[in-house]
Amino acid sequence: MSAVLAEAQFDRKVRHYWLVGVVIFSVLTMFGIPLLLLTLPLAWYLGGRYLDRMSARMDERFLKVEKGILTRVEKNVPLEQITDMGIVEGPLMRAFGLKQLTVETAGQSSAGPLVTLLGVIDTEAFRDRVLAQRDVLRARTGSANATDASQSGADKSSDDVQVKMLATLERIEALLRQERDPS
Repeated sequence: MSAVLAEAQFDRKVRHYWLVGVVIFSVLTMFGIPLLLLTLPLAWYLGGRYLDRMSARMDERFLKVEKGILTRVEKNVPLEQITDMGIVEGPLMRAFGLKQLTVETAGQSSAGPLVTLLGVIDTEAFRDRVLAQRDVLRARTGSANATDASQSGADKSSDDVQVKMLATLERIEALLRQERDPS
């Protein structure tokens, strides 16, 4: 197992953020108001348990994310495949000083981010460390150059197809003109 190069720490304010979300949902649905005495302690307890089980660690080649209470989710994201790491801040998140980090990869099958991490302390620094390690890994393996070469090859192939299509269209136009004006 490789040494951990970076590990995300999670802000305990995430628990309060989730609690406010439960209150807002309960008030908006109206039927949830009488249940607040039951749901608030339950949300507080489960939010703390969930937060305790969230982890994100980066080693030399992978970003390993674990979370969940009943259903544990563990994802090992190869750094080479990370295409984007975005930061999301909604109005309620900003009120709590929280940010959500999203991770997208090349070839992922689902719409939206592959991984989301809410409440990473110093989100930008963690994101920058992961992207820097990704770049180091790509430079070492040469995959960045291979990607650039395949993209330029794809562009050349696309240009060839467009030239052939244009030539075909010009031949069709010439044939149509001959049919209209047989002189």
